[in-house]
Amino acid sequence: KPLTPQIVIGANDALHNSWEKGSKIDMDDSPTNGFYSRYYIAATKHFACKDIGELGTHLSYVYNKRKEYKLNGICIGANFRFKLEEEVSVWNKFLNGWNVMAEIYPADGQGTSKVTGEKHYDRGLAIGKYDINIGACYSFWKDHINLYGELYGCKDFSAGLQFKICLK
Repeated sequence: KPLTPQIVIGANDALHNSWEKGSKIDMDDSPTNGFYSRYYIAATKHFACKDIGELGTHLSYVYNKRKEYKLNGICIGANFRFKLEEEVSVWNKFLNGWNVMAEIYPADGQGTSKVTGEKHYDRGLAIGKYDINIGACYSFWKDHINLYGELYGCKDFSAGLQFKICLK
């Protein structure tokens, strides 16, 4: 629909060896992973930019019930996917594979040091308690093979490769 955003409700870390370890601090105070401890609600809306591409805007609220790693708050993101006329040039076809992204999310030091108990503040680009990430995705073959890369805090690199099978 032209004016209605899409709404998503979900949880992170559904399966990550938590059946044995649980989702809270163990009896010996050692942290375990966040099995069903992070929840979110998100709204997303995309806008066509005629003859150039599509701009996506995203707003969400994240709730994390882990005591040692609070990330509660509002997250904001945007992405731009190129959609140029492919018949014009090879350059247009190359650009159409790109989807660039940016996001701002609550981090507030991203946890604490296991040694000193102090918050980590060497987290790259941040505004107050919010960290800023930038990233991109390149689609190699009709959105079936995608290469992702992101700079967390605009400094720590992470990448991944995705193979997507569409069921129709």
